[in-house]
Amino acid sequence: ISMILCLETSTAVCSVALVENGKVIALRESLDGQNHAEKITIFIDEVMKEANVSYRDLDAVATSMGPGSYTGLRIGVSTAKGLCYAMEKPLIAVDTLAAMAHGFKDYKTTRLQDYKEVAETQRHRDAEFKTQSSEFKAQSSESGFRVQSQKIESLLFLTDEPDEHLYINIANAIVAYGEQALPLLIEKRNSTTDAFHRERLGHLISVIQRQNVVNQLNTWHDKRESDLLEPYFILSKYMFPNADWSKIGFQIIMMIEQVEKELNYNLTPLEQVRILNHIIYDINSFKGDKTAVGNQDYYYVNKLLETHVGNPFSLGMLYCILAERLGLPIYPIILPHHFVLAYCKKTRHFPQLEDVLFYINPFNNGIVLTRRDIRSYLNQLNVKSELKYFEPTRNSMVIKNIFVELRV
Repeated sequence: ISMILCLETSTAVCSVALVENGKVIALRESLDGQNHAEKITIFIDEVMKEANVSYRDLDAVATSMGPGSYTGLRIGVSTAKGLCYAMEKPLIAVDTLAAMAHGFKDYKTTRLQDYKEVAETQRHRDAEFKTQSSEFKAQSSESGFRVQSQKIESLLFLTDEPDEHLYINIANAIVAYGEQALPLLIEKRNSTTDAFHRERLGHLISVIQRQNVVNQLNTWHDKRESDLLEPYFILSKYMFPNADWSKIGFQIIMMIEQVEKELNYNLTPLEQVRILNHIIYDINSFKGDKTAVGNQDYYYVNKLLETHVGNPFSLGMLYCILAERLGLPIYPIILPHHFVLAYCKKTRHFPQLEDVLFYINPFNNGIVLTRRDIRSYLNQLNVKSELKYFEPTRNSMVIKNIFVELRV
């Protein structure tokens, strides 16, 4: 038993047929010419519904491979490949001339020579199709983008597939296109009224957006790990894509300039910290608030700069970012349910415990802490004192920790 979905787009005719054991059980076709891209997915949906056949019941997808219209072939081949990739089904490429010859023959009087002629024609057309394939690869980037978009649209057409196993394959194929699929996914979600279908599309959007964040963070880690502002912006943009990021960047630059006007690098470390505290907490009125600890929105830089209210992490990140830009050796330390900073000696290596001069609590107006204060805090939580709670944490570990904690 075989069930084959057949697509024909190489001529002015756009045709979709469902064939079971060699017999056509559903057919849609249009002679309108230049509307193959609009019609083909609609026709596929109609023949599948008319025959009451699920995509998982298909054994293969067949499509014409030319010769024929370049644009038409591109539409048919990309649609067929998208379907086969998503469903893990074989793709059958059919020579257009061979199919036409077969259609015109009377099956009862067909001779062996007819088949030989058709086979010879097909061999010639195979070479022609390979030439067309190379032309596909040589097409402009814009044309390539359109081809990719058509493939994505073909997959999106299948996202309401009821079979969960088959849907997983479709979803994985869409996610593989990454950011290029996002506009089409969003458009599809906005035009879909079915709640379950919208939920599926929303999940795919979320998966791709998160994947983009991971890729950006990996690039940062490999090339610019010393810069803490970039990953903080990446995470915040992911959660609040519509925030005014140019304004946020300007606010940070203004704060750096405010500190630079008062900072003298001949001052002692404690005097430098007092100036930072004055700019952050007095001039700009940032403050820690316990209500911000349990609200995830306050972990992000845009919320912090909008409200001037933060939790230990967001205030600590702001403090570190300003210190980085000013060349001050202030580093983050992750504590259980807390985030403090360490002012260290300037060294050629990443600072360790012996390089720490004192600690800073960004949540409490930047007050200075000692090692004893850290130990006392851990004792209150019944947490065993470990080296990692007393020496600086690398930026990559800070970002990894918050990424996991917030379940980004």
